[in-house]
Amino acid sequence: GEADFAARSAAEWALRSHIAGKLGVRHVKAEHVVSGLGLRRIYDFLRSDAADAAAPNGAAETSGTAAAHEVEAAVRSAADPSAAIASRCTPGEPGADATCVAAMEMLISALGAEAANAALRFQAHGGVFLAGGVTAKLAARLGAGSALRDAYLGKGRSVAAYEGCPLY
Repeated sequence: GEADFAARSAAEWALRSHIAGKLGVRHVKAEHVVSGLGLRRIYDFLRSDAADAAAPNGAAETSGTAAAHEVEAAVRSAADPSAAIASRCTPGEPGADATCVAAMEMLISALGAEAANAALRFQAHGGVFLAGGVTAKLAARLGAGSALRDAYLGKGRSVAAYEGCPLY
């Protein structure tokens, strides 16, 4: 929770800067991104002007549509905004929203990278176990072949040190 969020792309650096500004902090924690609240922060970032150049999958291009405004209103009025975002993050399903999809993709990628950091940091040859509310709720999306696994195995030469380490 207290470890730094390690941005890996221009979009993640912009996200990190956005979160630091919104929270008034210099130290952006991994938990600020890889959590239920983190999903909301990523969504807010993607809806912001700061994300226009860095938004993945065209999320910024659709943010001005009537449907996007309806989703934004639903998220803002929801008792659990992160759940409202998550309910609209599966591509091809009714009600899916490009910004919600992009937010979830960023969260899952950051989660995979953070899991890889743990595997490297602790030489976790027996495996890395993902736990917590967001992972339990997203279990179906975190399966093999997902963006999670791609990010987990995306550490370049360092992957040789942990590629046999299972991710649970």
